[in-house]
Amino acid sequence: MKFSLKKISLYLLLVMSFSGANSYSAEPATDLLKKKLSKSVKNLYLGKHGLEYPYDQSALDRCLKEQYQPCLRVYNKAKKAKENILSMPSDAALSAILNLIQESCNSEDEIQANYVCHGSIMALYFYNDKNHDTKILSTIKGYNKTIKNIIFNNGFSWFHNRANKNDWANYLTSEDISWDHEGSKKEVINIFLSSPASDSLWPKH
Repeated sequence: MKFSLKKISLYLLLVMSFSGANSYSAEPATDLLKKKLSKSVKNLYLGKHGLEYPYDQSALDRCLKEQYQPCLRVYNKAKKAKENILSMPSDAALSAILNLIQESCNSEDEIQANYVCHGSIMALYFYNDKNHDTKILSTIKGYNKTIKNIIFNNGFSWFHNRANKNDWANYLTSEDISWDHEGSKKEVINIFLSSPASDSLWPKH
């Protein structure tokens, strides 16, 4: 069977067009993971900082018993965000979250600089085994001073549940942080050295 040069050229163009389309049809897994995490950490922040978020287990019990919708809305937003974060492979998710912190906390975009930055830092609470904790501390050491100031001047819950408590205390003893208040440095170091936070910080329902 013979094909004309024109037909062959047309065929090749079609093949190349489909190949090109397919090559842009899917994003790299790391980019997709960061997009999913970006949305989840934003919702984590918005939920946990909602005016009606239950501050402890008893408050949540009342919220559920009375079916108080303003409380349920913010609680369910934070709960769903937590579930989404924990459903992702932990090592890859932690790496993506640490990257999000570096990118968003330096961003001039208001949503990135507030919701995504603070939500990503909050999410470190879920990564507290020794290996993850070592990775978190090592990465934070490489951040610029602006990000370090954001992290250590905001009293995040994960300060309480670190696996390598002494490593954090030793680091903060000598690190150059622009502390918000006199005495903050000592207070934060004492938090890192304290016992793990109670489960009331993340109600289990």
